[in-house]
Amino acid sequence: MQAGAVHAVWITVAVFALDGALLAGGMRFLAVKTAVLPVMLGYGLLVRHRAAFVRDWLPFLSAVVLFDALRGAIYGAVLEGFLSFHAGYVVVLERAIVGLPSASLLLQAVRAPAVDLAAILLHASHFGLFLLFGLALWHLRRDHFGLFRRAFVLAMAVGLIGYAAIPTAPPWLAAQFDAVPPVPHVVERIYTSYVPELYGMFATNPVAAMPSLHAAFPAMCAAIGWRAFGKGMGIVLGLYAVLVMLALVYLGEHYAVDVVAGVAVAALALGIGRRTASVGLSPRGTLMASVGAVALTYTILALSRAVRP
Repeated sequence: MQAGAVHAVWITVAVFALDGALLAGGMRFLAVKTAVLPVMLGYGLLVRHRAAFVRDWLPFLSAVVLFDALRGAIYGAVLEGFLSFHAGYVVVLERAIVGLPSASLLLQAVRAPAVDLAAILLHASHFGLFLLFGLALWHLRRDHFGLFRRAFVLAMAVGLIGYAAIPTAPPWLAAQFDAVPPVPHVVERIYTSYVPELYGMFATNPVAAMPSLHAAFPAMCAAIGWRAFGKGMGIVLGLYAVLVMLALVYLGEHYAVDVVAGVAVAALALGIGRRTASVGLSPRGTLMASVGAVALTYTILALSRAVRP
């Protein structure tokens, strides 16, 4: 076995051992929040070029878990009174675009159980589809994977800046403070009926409406899919992205202006990503940065759990 493959195996074993230790130590929250690491790296051991898989995916996966931890930490700062959340400015912008305090009011005029279910499925698909799309790129059009990784990491960074700079309440939460007319929180009602524990773990920041990375991610998949797989795939993924955006507004999770901002973030991240193909760390530097990101993730999650058990 080549040295790179051996390193890949040991990195994966270390990640599994860490999550196993967390589970054994009763820290199930930390293990579940970072489960994408052992799951994806474990898959990497099954592929032929396991060293290349770990080299390409570890930086991206470490960025994903760190993003989620920081997103939750920002909400912790809101709860502790260090940051305030807002709704007034986005309601003004929304009125300028659609003539209503929230486009959710318009879409929810056609609410029905079947529409609720379809919207929830579209909403939930976001959390796994971008990873599946990344896998397809890595296996079939690896020359486009670098753009995928750079663009998504950039979008997450811009999103975190927005969440910290101006924490924004989505329509369902703004309605509870009379900033907009009543908007039912469909997501919470359905998720807590079927997967309450998972909902509690992944709904880490309810005041992260602006910008909508839930809209940015499928938009970036559509753009990269067009370049990597051709027009047909781009159209299919583009239609999926539009349906996700409509579902976000219908469910009261985002304003229309959040979605527009999310698409703008996607365009910005893709533009920068295309122009930075030659920028990067050495393999050793990338590994050290990834390990540092994972260590920081566990630290943030542990601290947030201690403050908000």
